[in-house]
Amino acid sequence: MRRRISDALGDGILPDVDGIPNVWIETSSRISYRFGEDLDQARRLADDGGRKYAALVQHRSGRPLGDSFVVMSLEDWSALAVSKI
Repeated sequence: MRRRISDALGDGILPDVDGIPNVWIETSSRISYRFGEDLDQARRLADDGGRKYAALVQHRSGRPLGDSFVVMSLEDWSALAVSKI
């Protein structure tokens, strides 16, 4: 089940940020963080979209974008760190 209209439109499911091969990147700007739930959603979407790795970018309210968190599972992060993408 999709939570956003944009997930059901277009040429299929697309990540919030695209351009890194095999990586599905979802973004969030929630005031209270839900890393586990949001990363689980990114993982499901990555699986649906045929991407090998999933990541969540969590914006930190009142901070520059460069201060955002990037959250990945240890499994995805370690596999990506040694891969040649």
